[in-house]
Amino acid sequence: MAEHTRVYGVHAVRWLLKEHPERVRRLWLQTTRDDARTEEIASLARAAGISVQRVDGRKLDEWTEAASHQGVVADAEPSRGWSEDELYAHLDAL
Repeated sequence: MAEHTRVYGVHAVRWLLKEHPERVRRLWLQTTRDDARTEEIASLARAAGISVQRVDGRKLDEWTEAASHQGVVADAEPSRGWSEDELYAHLDAL
């Protein structure tokens, strides 16, 4: 399993910071992004003690292979897989 993964996009990173901040190691925001959504993401990261760095958008393009990162990229631990029993237990609880 990979030691880390890149999660990108405003909604994906915001969800990760709200639901599993312990998985996020670092957060990068595009230098030209300065709006309410990215400020909320930066605030969530800082509250969780996560380093936030501003970088050029071209660097984010390289890291995400030019995918639509929306100026927001997180370095995170991958989610662990679920066993079949865990999955059924979770579905039963819904």
